Amino acid sequence: MKPCARHLQFAFLWCLLHPGPGYAETPAAGDDRWQASDTASDTPSGPQKNPKSSSTQTEGKKQNTESEAAKTVSLSTETGLTTVGKKASKKSTKAPAWSASSMSIGQSVSTLTFDPAAELDYNPYYAVTLGLAPSWAWSPLVYTSAQLAFSREITQANTRNRADEIWLSDASFTLGYTGYTVPKVGIRIAADLTATAPTSPLSKAQTLQLGLQPAIALSKRVAVLSGLTLGYRGSFRLNIHDYTTAELSSPRIGDCRGETCAQFLNTGVRNTQYQQGHSFSLGLGLLDWLSVSTNIGVYLSHLYAAVEADQDEFLALEPMDTRYAISYGLGASLTLPLGMTMAMGVSTFNPQRAPNNTYYRPFFNRFSQVYLDLRFRPSMWFQN
Repeated sequence: MKPCARHLQFAFLWCLLHPGPGYAETPAAGDDRWQASDTASDTPSGPQKNPKSSSTQTEGKKQNTESEAAKTVSLSTETGLTTVGKKASKKSTKAPAWSASSMSIGQSVSTLTFDPAAELDYNPYYAVTLGLAPSWAWSPLVYTSAQLAFSREITQANTRNRADEIWLSDASFTLGYTGYTVPKVGIRIAADLTATAPTSPLSKAQTLQLGLQPAIALSKRVAVLSGLTLGYRGSFRLNIHDYTTAELSSPRIGDCRGETCAQFLNTGVRNTQYQQGHSFSLGLGLLDWLSVSTNIGVYLSHLYAAVEADQDEFLALEPMDTRYAISYGLGASLTLPLGMTMAMGVSTFNPQRAPNNTYYRPFFNRFSQVYLDLRFRPSMWFQN
């Protein structure tokens, strides 16, 4: 074949088989068109562009673009979101700020309910309580919380005006410091300040306007079984009343447990101006889901000063402005799935002495109550 005819044949084949600029198809392996083009490459010609190389560069640019996009949308694992462009994602285990919020349903029965012959007058007691305790952690060290409860006595009530009456407790608001652990000693120091609003009928009867209570707590954890914790809590409460005397003057103990009963105890006509409390606790974790605890507390209520009288007979040698009360507690706690906890035990809060000037029997007396509580942490319901 002559050189001119050979050039014409090559030009015809090249125009027929060479893809144009808009042709983006990637050649399949063994394509006859590319093989035909390769067979003609032995013919001398000008500079040529390899279509296969162009397609490879296009794929490379596409991969680089995807890599840059992945870097752009990648998020820090601290946010708890899945990180795009990585094989494995890490979710944050940080608890929400309201994770300590809880609500509880409790039942209380006086121990004398089970023994009608314990006293001359049989007075059974059975009550149900719904408690709400929202909480918010502003930081790992500072938190705020509130408490409010609704109670109803199922048995015939002594302090209610109507049957099936639901009583509201005092509303309390707390600003707390989670604590600092002393190095080498291992003692943790925590503190809180609680403000109490008089929403209960008892506080309204005492003409209470506001209660302020700073407190400090010390605790020490020892490595015994699942953990042995020793604790002390000291508090000082200042009450602000409209009047120094209450509208109700009879001794009473409301629907309460432990330290919260102290504000409702009044063994005299005068109100409590300020009060100090000291309680000690001991808790032992037997298993990861089972623990037992016991506590004892002493509370001193200082009444408003009495009005001086000119009469000198039949008066005490020293002012009788202080009232004493003692609390005892013994219980067990079980941790259940879905943020639930079941607590059961015996709680006692009584004045120091009975009306006949004898001391009440500790742990078990006419003021003792058996309780069963079921507590919920709603934040656990929304966690995987």
